[in-house]
Amino acid sequence: MLDFGGTVALVTGGGGAIGGATAMAFARQGGSVVVTDMDLAAAQAVAGRITAGGGIAVALQCDVTRPDDPHEAIEQAVDTYGRLDILANVAGASRDRTVEEMSESDWNWTIDVNLTGAFRCIRAALPHLEAFHNGRIVNVSSFAVDGAPWFRQAGIGRSNYAAAKAGLIGMTRTLAGELASKGVRVNAVAPGPIATERNRDLLLSLERDPAVRTPPTVLIPLGRIGSPEEVANAILFLASDEASYITGEVLRVSGGL
Repeated sequence: MLDFGGTVALVTGGGGAIGGATAMAFARQGGSVVVTDMDLAAAQAVAGRITAGGGIAVALQCDVTRPDDPHEAIEQAVDTYGRLDILANVAGASRDRTVEEMSESDWNWTIDVNLTGAFRCIRAALPHLEAFHNGRIVNVSSFAVDGAPWFRQAGIGRSNYAAAKAGLIGMTRTLAGELASKGVRVNAVAPGPIATERNRDLLLSLERDPAVRTPPTVLIPLGRIGSPEEVANAILFLASDEASYITGEVLRVSGGL
């Protein structure tokens, strides 16, 4: 069992499916958790479930596309708990359009949420992550960087999202080398098809659509869609002391896709 007793983890996008599962998993393993989300009510709901189960959590509003929000949230977290050990950059979203239909605003917003937002959080968190020479950053990328065939089958374009998530992998690998001497490890997970609110309806419709030549589960060696908890487990491993000699890596959570 992983042990996060005495550590403080901040999870962005903590009101969503993967972020919420990650926050609750940290708390179950003894960590104090800061659940942040642009939707404060969603973050509060997750923090409430944690505290109701005997865990330690606080909810904060944080829109990673607003330059000051990450700094303010991280400072509040440190004021509350006195330290910050782990940053899980889970916040993510997309405006799905084919390239012919995509506006510059669609492109810029998606890059801002998924890539620049993570940069803002990392920059704000670093002084605290370096303090004990054992900081950990886990970024959430995506299998979309390789092109997801079922999104193409559904006529949905995700070049903006794929570019942002590919950039996140590049940033992860570069920062791993840059921050290693400061005792900060930087890794990423790249989830495959996961049954989040955002994906579930699309994936189910493709499974049932007779016009779809290759349903999603046929392409996945394990033959099923993953769960948010399975992504959270990978994030926790990379943030744990058991992964103390791992940095700059991207762990796929994709059922072998």
